[in-house]
Amino acid sequence: MDSGGIIDTPSLQPPRCVASAELPQNGAQTPTRSEFRRESNCFKSAQWSPDGTCLVTNSEDQILRTFVLPVDLLETPSLHSLTPYAAFSAPSPIYATAIHPHYDLANPSSTLILHSVRDVPIRLSNPLYPASSSQLVASYPLVSPTTEKHTTPHALRFCRAGTAFLTGSDSLIALFDLSRPGEAPAARFPTVPSRGTKSLLAKGGDGAVGIKGIVSALDVSCDGVLAAGTLTREVGLYDAEGSGDVVALFSVAAAGEDRAVVGMHGAGVTQVVWSPCGRYLYVAERKSDGVVVYDVRVTGRRLGWLRGRRAETQQRMGIEVVPTAAGCEVWAGGTDGRVRAWRESWQREGVQEPFFEWVAGSDAVSSAVFHPCATVAATSSGQRHHGLCNKQYSSNEDSQSLDDQSDLLSGTHAPEVAVDNTLRVWSFE
Repeated sequence: MDSGGIIDTPSLQPPRCVASAELPQNGAQTPTRSEFRRESNCFKSAQWSPDGTCLVTNSEDQILRTFVLPVDLLETPSLHSLTPYAAFSAPSPIYATAIHPHYDLANPSSTLILHSVRDVPIRLSNPLYPASSSQLVASYPLVSPTTEKHTTPHALRFCRAGTAFLTGSDSLIALFDLSRPGEAPAARFPTVPSRGTKSLLAKGGDGAVGIKGIVSALDVSCDGVLAAGTLTREVGLYDAEGSGDVVALFSVAAAGEDRAVVGMHGAGVTQVVWSPCGRYLYVAERKSDGVVVYDVRVTGRRLGWLRGRRAETQQRMGIEVVPTAAGCEVWAGGTDGRVRAWRESWQREGVQEPFFEWVAGSDAVSSAVFHPCATVAATSSGQRHHGLCNKQYSSNEDSQSLDDQSDLLSGTHAPEVAVDNTLRVWSFE
């Protein structure tokens, strides 16, 4: 354990589960449309708070839950049962969340969480507010100037100072001032010159003018370079946390043209993560078996391919870049219930296999996140299971055809599958 945020590489022994929490599940066998979401309830993501005291989860029942971990988490041999300290219910599916970078449990004014919900302004809530009062702190409207309708961001990211935040939506990155609730964005940065412009990146052209499509992933490097990924498999790099010049534009689809690499394909960027040094960018996609590694010092150059992720699904499956004394490791959950890790991925080119894996559940592992400063990890598992259909479905934030769910109520019975909608905390000590 290192108080500076560098994680000691854990041993290659499987970790010990020290705490868990299960989601409530609706047992209806033939759900109506109103019962659809509750019947398929599962954890969609889990995030550590920056101070390492809390876990924030997003689930299919449209509830943000905040779990405060017990102080004796690693001191007792018995399994801790976690219960939410706070739960914030949204009126419709939650597309994206972001935790304030200065979140500190000892300072309730800093425990802020952003989330975007369909057809309403972006919301800022505080889970530590008393249950008797509203947890909603402020809201920020992102309105289309042409339709005057609320635009729902598919990606949210606080700027490093914590005084502003960025949003990603259809061919647009917007910057909001946190101190000006109720107001329009302080700046709008279209990712293409106009909505009618064709994306040359999709054709592999050299004269690319921007990235077109829904901006579904955002991350800021230690040097202040904003990386933005789209569901059309394009990536843009922008200086000054998105407010500066374009640094680079490239297509992830070009990486998949290497037919020698089996499984190198995808259906839209769901996450971009910088290495701690800011030199390498990790790109994860839906319906992909791996993670693409780029060396940003050479624009758009694919350095490697982390194979064996097991994320051939429309569901968002998160990845985690863990700082270590030697550099960093990449962690990712798979649909087979396993978590895998890749080490020193920047030191060699080509295909790389995981060096370590363990069974974290009996269902898809949507998140595998490492504690900011301890040898503790958390995983969230679960996926949609419907007794009336054996098809696999897109998550609401990732596809524009998801509003039509009529086929979910008219399919055939699916075979029995393991249902494991659980948040778990693991110790590597």
